Amino acid sequence: MNKDECKLANWELIGYEDGGNGQTQAQIGKHRTACAKHGVAPDLSAYQKGHARGVRAFCNPNRGFALGSNGAHYRGMCPKDLEPAFLNAYRAGKRVHVARQQVRALNNKLNTNKTELKTAKAQLKNKEGLLISPQGNIAQKANLLLEIKDLNQQTGKLEAQIRHNEKDLAVARTKLNVISSSVRY
Repeated sequence: MNKDECKLANWELIGYEDGGNGQTQAQIGKHRTACAKHGVAPDLSAYQKGHARGVRAFCNPNRGFALGSNGAHYRGMCPKDLEPAFLNAYRAGKRVHVARQQVRALNNKLNTNKTELKTAKAQLKNKEGLLISPQGNIAQKANLLLEIKDLNQQTGKLEAQIRHNEKDLAVARTKLNVISSSVRY
């Protein structure tokens, strides 16, 4: 905050905004530090009053679900009368978030395996081309045969991993759809 913002601040409104954004009252410490540079002290009473109102606006089930589904952390600031509904929604959002992360991780793993398979197949094609070319001696050809055998095994393993990952991904997507459709927020 600059000097004018500190001098003209509506501390109740600032408290409301901080509370409404899910910030704890510790946020006033940042305001205090910024305004101390300009010789201005926040009105703690007005800030706390606004913060309490902002927290009540923040602590609703829709906000709890949004917070959980985005993977954000709950800071334990909701009043006792609002916390149960907020936490139920937050936990539902967390379940969606975890399921989404699982789908994303499996998709990344699948894409990595597909890239590795593509690379292995390109190497295999190159080695096979070298094997049938008239150039090279018997020792080189024997070495190429071993490399081709290894690449064939590698591609077989990668193809099996891809099939396994595709099944896991389908299960994870189904789980995400079930979880997402079961929440009411």
